[in-house]
Amino acid sequence: MDALTLRALGFAAAGWLGALACTVASAWHVRRLARHAPPSLDEVRARSLTLATDADRQLFRAELGEEQREAERALSLAVLLPRSLARISLATGTAAGLTTLARGLPLAGPELVAGAVGGFAGGFVGMMVCATFGRQAKSLASALRQRWKRVVEAVDREWTRAKASG
Repeated sequence: MDALTLRALGFAAAGWLGALACTVASAWHVRRLARHAPPSLDEVRARSLTLATDADRQLFRAELGEEQREAERALSLAVLLPRSLARISLATGTAAGLTTLARGLPLAGPELVAGAVGGFAGGFVGMMVCATFGRQAKSLASALRQRWKRVVEAVDREWTRAKASG
């Protein structure tokens, strides 16, 4: 294999490695969103039943509200990382392809074009995968927000019922 072919393959591999890194980071981010999930309604009800005083219930309600606000902040930014990584992946692939063409221009050949297309294709595929993870992050964040809303509403109903009966 001549030096031009090796260089073209190296830049193509760089485009694919950049795409792989962005894809792994996007998948890791979507997986970590689950840590912002609310406790189940059964857990909340069981915990509220163990609280004896009105002050304890009020403190529990305040803690749950703070957890909800923290989760809401994190979930509102859920889509930013995968979208940014999609752009980075495409830019890396494009840069690898253009660098392949620029470095081998005096010795142009089919392997040069194949290397440039390979680097760009890696970045493009990475962009598409990261965009898919971005859509997953958006739907997961929406679902988690709805679950938080249901939990907080249930706690408020329990609180109101306990206040009315006490």
